[in-house]
Amino acid sequence: MLTLKMAHSTNGRTLTGFTLIEILLVVLLISIFTGLVIPRVGVLFFNYELHSTIEKIEKLIHYAQQSPVLDGTVYKMSIEREEKRFSLFSQQKQDKKEEFEKITGKGSFSIRLPKNMELSDLTSDEIFFFPDGSSTIAQFSICYNNDQTVSFTIPGYLFGLKVTFRE
Repeated sequence: MLTLKMAHSTNGRTLTGFTLIEILLVVLLISIFTGLVIPRVGVLFFNYELHSTIEKIEKLIHYAQQSPVLDGTVYKMSIEREEKRFSLFSQQKQDKKEEFEKITGKGSFSIRLPKNMELSDLTSDEIFFFPDGSSTIAQFSICYNNDQTVSFTIPGYLFGLKVTFRE
């Protein structure tokens, strides 16, 4: 650490330390750097939040596309508009009835959008994925802070998914 010796002495002792101008200059420089860095950190956080949510939805859709082929059962992704939630269900055949049961476990089989994201352009509240690799055709968009829009299109054929970013 750099210390400066002051030129005058009192009672034979030399006083050391920083002057008021030096301290103010350091505070000013720290303030300028902080003012330049904080907006960038905020933008990076919001971009991370958007991309993280998109990645989770993509993984859920890919899981829903692949699992029926492996299990030989029908899967359903339910999209709850009011809750802004995506949930995955698998078909259970019991007593000659075909019912869907919510998938639970260690994976993320239910995704809720953050408060600053809105769901729009939803063509269907339910998307079905079949053992032959096909699915029902569906489309939905996620608006982020009314600034960016990400559109998801599931074309219905084998493992198809298209994600489009718009500003």
